[in-house]
Amino acid sequence: MQTGTQTAGTRTSSPGAGSFPTAEEMKHQAVEGADRVADKAHETIDRLTQKVQPTMDALGEKASQAVDAVSHRADQLRGSGEAALESTRNYVRENPIAAIGIAAVAGLLLGRMRH
Repeated sequence: MQTGTQTAGTRTSSPGAGSFPTAEEMKHQAVEGADRVADKAHETIDRLTQKVQPTMDALGEKASQAVDAVSHRADQLRGSGEAALESTRNYVRENPIAAIGIAAVAGLLLGRMRH
């Protein structure tokens, strides 16, 4: 038969004592449970990362290609806008009277559209 003494980290039972765990044992069980849950969570996150990473890499590549395409198109538009402006300047220099007539007609049309 065991005595009712306890030593640190071990549990002894005395006659009539219930089989309840000590606070230290409960703490140890809680820590072990939390460690198991954390390990499972890490494993799950690692598996998900491995599954998602190829998709993320592909999306990153597509986004990079889209940025390059938009940048290229913006450069084209900027260039064509500058070319149109230069063409207009040249036309006005070569045909000042016609340019004044066109501007007057455009002004009259815009004025009528506003009223």
